Amino acid sequence: MLRSILYKLNLAFIGLILICRTPIFAQSNIDFSWWNAKHNWDGYTHWTDYMTYSPGYFGPNALPIPSLPQGGLPNQIEVESQIKQQVQKGERTLDGSYRLFWPFSNGRVGVEVLHIYAERYMTDTVLRDERAARFRNVEGFATGDLNFSTYISLLQSSQWPDILLRVNLRIASGSDIENARYTDLPGYHFDLSFGKNIFNTDHWNIRSYGMGGLYVWQITRNIQNDAILWGIGTSISYKNYGVQLEASGYHGYLNIGDRPAQLRLTGEFAINKFEYKFCITKGIKDIHYYTFALGVQYSFNLLILTNE
Repeated sequence: MLRSILYKLNLAFIGLILICRTPIFAQSNIDFSWWNAKHNWDGYTHWTDYMTYSPGYFGPNALPIPSLPQGGLPNQIEVESQIKQQVQKGERTLDGSYRLFWPFSNGRVGVEVLHIYAERYMTDTVLRDERAARFRNVEGFATGDLNFSTYISLLQSSQWPDILLRVNLRIASGSDIENARYTDLPGYHFDLSFGKNIFNTDHWNIRSYGMGGLYVWQITRNIQNDAILWGIGTSISYKNYGVQLEASGYHGYLNIGDRPAQLRLTGEFAINKFEYKFCITKGIKDIHYYTFALGVQYSFNLLILTNE
């Protein structure tokens, strides 16, 4: 049932973004005199220089807090689809995303692709002006940045915490910088995550995990912001059911809305090769969204038949 709903919503998102997406060049003749007066334009500085390149002044998917690994890697291919609603005062965002994870070397190495392929947003005039958005009516459809991650398992041990290295590159492929949705600038982060089972039986498992690293993104063509990336969490599972409670964020050095933090509660259950997820996230600093997400993940092994 949930698979069918998500599948139909994903198809609807793709159709909407193809039909309703307004090309930027079609808005080239719009009168921006209101923006010039509102932001005291000096007549020569490019309008993007009036924007603040931090998570506190862009849409919720522009500079998101990364996911929190648990120190280990799955040994199966994972394909995930997710629908997410994000709400704060003055703004609503609905988006669809996909994720592909592919393991190598018996689960010691893995690569991941993550992309928000469609985003529907509506922003009021207060947030519009705080963000120096370019258009009067800040609403429409956007596509997100592509993220590529490489995972390397550095240690797998029953006595010591598992250690996992992640290196992520964000490609500046997102649209609608004019409406402060995506920054049109690249970024990257790398981190070490640690995880250990603190209680494990045939049916029960309790795991504690944490993360530390560096989160970097461009704020102009020549200047970048560096932030300390952090996260802690606990996972409890019973048979095919699980729940995770996590706190994560990053701490930029400019203090311009660049120190976001959030709490996240995730519930999941597995049936055969499918895993169904429901997630609630609350931003607690610099980002103030409530996020509600539904997802379906399919895990499988790829069998390659060869002729002797």
